[in-house]
This record gives sequence, C-alpha cells and structure tokens, in this order.
Amino acid sequence: MSITSFGKLITDARFQQTLMLSLVILGAFVPMSIKLRPSEFVQGTYAVIDALKPGDNVILPSTMAGWAYQEILFGSKPIIAHLLEKDVNILWISNSADTVPNDEFQLNELYGTPYWKNPNYGTKFVYCGYAAINWISFADNIRATVSRDVRGTSFDQLPMTKNIKTAADFKAVMGRVTGDTIKTIASSWNVKYGVKVVECESSGAISAFIDVYRGGMLQGIIAGVRGGAEYEALRGQLGAATRFQTSIVYVVLMVIGGIIINNIYRVGIKKYKPRVLPVEKEAGAA
Repeated sequence: MSITSFGKLITDARFQQTLMLSLVILGAFVPMSIKLRPSEFVQGTYAVIDALKPGDNVILPSTMAGWAYQEILFGSKPIIAHLLEKDVNILWISNSADTVPNDEFQLNELYGTPYWKNPNYGTKFVYCGYAAINWISFADNIRATVSRDVRGTSFDQLPMTKNIKTAADFKAVMGRVTGDTIKTIASSWNVKYGVKVVECESSGAISAFIDVYRGGMLQGIIAGVRGGAEYEALRGQLGAATRFQTSIVYVVLMVIGGIIINNIYRVGIKKYKPRVLPVEKEAGAA
C-alpha cells in the first residue's frame, strides 16, 4: 500500500467508524489489565457496603433515564452485586415514571424473568414501582407514601417489609438519583437517622452534590462507569464496568492517535499545500 493510499484510508469516515466499532467490541471482550486506583469516593462506598450484615435493609431509589442511563447502570452494577453477596434485603423504588422500564429490566436480569416469581421475592427484595416521594417526610413515615409493592401486595403481607416503618429501619441508601434528591436524602436520612448514604451518578454530575460529601452527610460516590470500574478493581472482580471503561479508553486513544497520524500525513508526508481561494486566483490572473 502506497503512502497516498494509506492516507486516504485513515481519513475515510467509513474506515474510522468501523475501527471505532471494532475497538468498542474489543473492549467488551478484552478488558484492560491495568488496575485502576480507587478514589476516596469509591473507597467510602465500599466501606459502607462491606459493613452491612445479612438481613440488613437497604433502599435503592432510581432515576435512571435519559442520556445518563447506561453510565449510571454500569457504574452501579458492581455495587448491587456486592449487596447481593452480603445477603441484605433490598427495597427497590423508581423515583420517576420513566425509570420503571429500566428498573424492571435490571430486576429481570438479576432475579430472572419475571422477577416477582423469584422465590426470594418478598423476603430478600421488593419492588415498589414508581413513587413520587418527599424524602424528608418519607423518612419519618414510609407507609404514608409507599405501603404496597408494584403488584399491589400490602407491605404487611410481605415478610421483608412488614416491620418497615421509618428510615430507622434501614442501614443504607444506595441512590441512583439526581443531585438535588441525594442532597435531600443525605440531609434527612443520614443526619436525622444515621442511615449511611451512597450515590451513583454520571461522572459529569457529581459537582452538584460534592459539598454534601465533603460535609460528611454522604459516605460514598460512584462516578459513572469509571467509578464502577474502580469498585471492581478494589474487589478484584473485573466485570461489566471495567469492560465498558476499556471500550471508552480504546476509542479515546484511537481518536488521539487518529489526530496525530492525520496531521503527520497531511503536513509531513502529503506535502500539504495551502488552499487557494477562487478570489485569490482571479486576483493573480489579473
């Protein structure tokens, strides 16, 4: 292949798109072996989850919809896997109507389809569906807002929830909600009841509630896929978040490499000539 042909190839949009897709697929099957260094946010999250005991109640509210859905989903997967290993009881709540399909998809993925037929439903996990929650009053009286699961079964009829009354009946909140919501949860559930609160959010959104973390009301943060990959590295169990992060790194490196190669080709090899505008040509001819 001549230098000219190579230059045309690497600057062709179809070649670039094919290469990018190949790197995404490669990242899914060949994750990086480089061990990521867990941040203090991730270490705080791990400390909260690892301190839980079998039978402890954890509430998992979600607002996973829109552009940030995939990042939050993959970032939170290793934390949920850790929760399941700890054999805790999980109360799932969709904090927005748009989140319901996404939460039910993950529930089916974790517990089998349909999730409510899992033998542990009602004893180890319960899904409440969508609930419009005022988190301050909800902490004081959970039954006033949510008293049935998504299928209409009363909390009193479910072994896991029959004794749940207030935030004091929970050990931790694993949030996947907005910055404003997690601020409210932290200020009410953590400050008043001592419930540990951690949040998984897209990496570009943590600045909205970092002050709450610095103030000690939020015990851990998972910043999107990168945070999930760090959590997996901390546990020594590489999984979906690491594969996702690997694909991102591969594509970023491809873009950087492509820019460098393209400039070398155009400036150094192709003997780049300045573009002459038609107006300049006419002026020269005159």
